[in-house]
Amino acid sequence: MSTRTRIATPRRPRLAGAVVAAVATLLAAGAPALRAENFAVGPGCTYTTIASAVLAAWLTSGDDVIKITADLTNQSPILDDFKPSVRGKVTIRGGYTSCDDTSASGRSVVDGVTSQPVFRVQTSSQSESRVILENLEIRGGARGAAVTGGGHLTLNNVLVTDNEGGGVAVTDGTLVTNGSTTIEVNGWSGPIVPPTGGGIDCFGGNLDLAGRVENNHAELGAGLAMLSGCLGELRPGFVLYANNATSNGGGIYLSGPSVLIGNGNGNAISIHSNLATRGGGLYATGAGAVVALQDSQVLDNIAELAGGGVYALTGPQISLLRGVGCPTGSRCNTLEGNSLTNEGEGSAVYAWNAFVQLRQQRVDDHQAVFQSTNQPSLLYVRGNDGELWLENLAIWNNRATELIWAVDGASVIGGYLSTARNSYGATVGSASSYVLVTSASASFYSSIFWDHQGFFLGGSSPALANDCLIVSSTTGVPIGSSFISTANPQFLDADGGNLHLPSSSPAVDYCDEFAYPWPGAPDFDGQTRNVDYPTNPNGSPGVGGGRYDIGFDEVQTGAPSWIFSDDFESGNVSNWSSHHP
Repeated sequence: MSTRTRIATPRRPRLAGAVVAAVATLLAAGAPALRAENFAVGPGCTYTTIASAVLAAWLTSGDDVIKITADLTNQSPILDDFKPSVRGKVTIRGGYTSCDDTSASGRSVVDGVTSQPVFRVQTSSQSESRVILENLEIRGGARGAAVTGGGHLTLNNVLVTDNEGGGVAVTDGTLVTNGSTTIEVNGWSGPIVPPTGGGIDCFGGNLDLAGRVENNHAELGAGLAMLSGCLGELRPGFVLYANNATSNGGGIYLSGPSVLIGNGNGNAISIHSNLATRGGGLYATGAGAVVALQDSQVLDNIAELAGGGVYALTGPQISLLRGVGCPTGSRCNTLEGNSLTNEGEGSAVYAWNAFVQLRQQRVDDHQAVFQSTNQPSLLYVRGNDGELWLENLAIWNNRATELIWAVDGASVIGGYLSTARNSYGATVGSASSYVLVTSASASFYSSIFWDHQGFFLGGSSPALANDCLIVSSTTGVPIGSSFISTANPQFLDADGGNLHLPSSSPAVDYCDEFAYPWPGAPDFDGQTRNVDYPTNPNGSPGVGGGRYDIGFDEVQTGAPSWIFSDDFESGNVSNWSSHHP
């Protein structure tokens, strides 16, 4: 693999003789810098290249606008030291049709040269250089843009495409993209595959990303690579689509101590249809690596060997959660349709000495695309430092030999899970999936395992603990397990994927939270637990007096949950006043 090096910071360009003389005269006379201006670039305008307009803007002290009035070729401007308090920031805006045009529409093409980035944003003697690019199509460079040092680049309505070495490289700088910006089809046309970050390559910098990153190419992190402490945030509706890594991380490759956060806030972040050897959607590795996403859809990604959706190796912490902005009943947070093309494990998640938690999520429709009698595991965790936390999940219609496989010292904790229609072979109707614990430990609470073969233990000293389960098979349920039933949970539509419960289900008012590891959590839809349904007897089956439904759904009464929060059915009203809103 190619060795990755920092992007060299070019020196500030030498000023042409006449301009040097003018600058010297102004400085010697103590004259103020020129005021902020608009500079037009194009045929018949004062400036014919972006670089010449940048030089003129550099002499002013206010915020400047450089207007692009025509498609341009062979451009490679350097934007150095545009500190707002010293020289002002500079905006380069396309979409103008003449030198005097005051209204921009559409995009202007800025074509570079393959030996260097089309735009370079950097600092030499100042702490920052702020540049905004708007209404541009940036193509034909070694990169579309390179941001280094204190450089701060904002892309508004920009298309970055067909650059040999990738879209945008950020080395200790900052990149901000808005929702109408697309970074696509980069890293394909050069003599070598970019080593990292076909779309965006971040090395110790900062990212604030909206818009789309799609169909880019690299060895690692075809869509987005985050290395050496890069810090990133994904905005609502951000899309990583159809990026292709020759090695790991089709959508995202992240190494510690880099950190990526994001909140779709009801408009899901989409990591969709990306390809890799491992980690089709997301690959994270190393101590200090953190990925924490709320309202994300990791779907239809493909890995060759392991981790169709997510691959985590040696130290990272990954959390895929439901955000508070997700409307009740919506599928804002899904892990869906990911697959493997070869023999391997973890069509949805592969975690080796890593921590992964999934909460309030659909985990549906995973499989291997190769034909095999046995399908790979769905959720795979391995190693003494491997941990898998699962809560409020609907796990449905997956082709997986093992729904969950914990091995070699790993641990799994699962609560409020609903599983159905998961099968062992390559087609629906083959033998059901099962849970396998091999020289590892697992504990499951308040869950429903339906269409399920049971629990299987193997290896050295496996440990399994169960509390408050409805199961279709008691195979492997250890002695000492509490409140296990085989009553049909009566899912509303198991064949169609609706694993919510009717009020008559035996899973309603089944348990308490005495043994539950995360008491107080809402259900999959964000609704309150501990809703005492008036027509369903408490704890029959289940814990006597139980008022918590098991599985991912808490059946609501149609009234606030506090109404039944103190023994309404028993006639004990001694605490009613304390619960009145």
